[in-house]
Amino acid sequence: MDLIEKLIPLLRDYSIQENEALIKVTEARSNLVSSESIPDLVKSNKELTNSLSKLFAIVEKYPDLKDNENFLDIQNQLKSSGKVIARYGVQYNNAVFSYNNLCEQFPSNIIAMLFNFNLADLFEEGNDKK
Repeated sequence: MDLIEKLIPLLRDYSIQENEALIKVTEARSNLVSSESIPDLVKSNKELTNSLSKLFAIVEKYPDLKDNENFLDIQNQLKSSGKVIARYGVQYNNAVFSYNNLCEQFPSNIIAMLFNFNLADLFEEGNDKK
């Protein structure tokens, strides 16, 4: 989120004409911050990724900005962060898979029922309740 906060003023400084793209990035960031469940988080993350992709496509029209060291640094950090999020998403899903198995298999399912442990949602695109 901090990287996006740094990106927006930088793009405004270059008078990017496509304000709609900036607004969508800002809205997507806000939605991601306010997400309270895994499905909401996945949806918000996908919206943010899509809006950033569209914004970076627009930036191709601005050669001065493409050569700006700060912009390139933020862009690279965002790409790197996306890879880290994907890696942690896999680790999270592995933990959820193990947890859900324990909740469903005997004898641990008895403890899960006694303490009201519910199945957890996976972190994946197109997340359906599993």
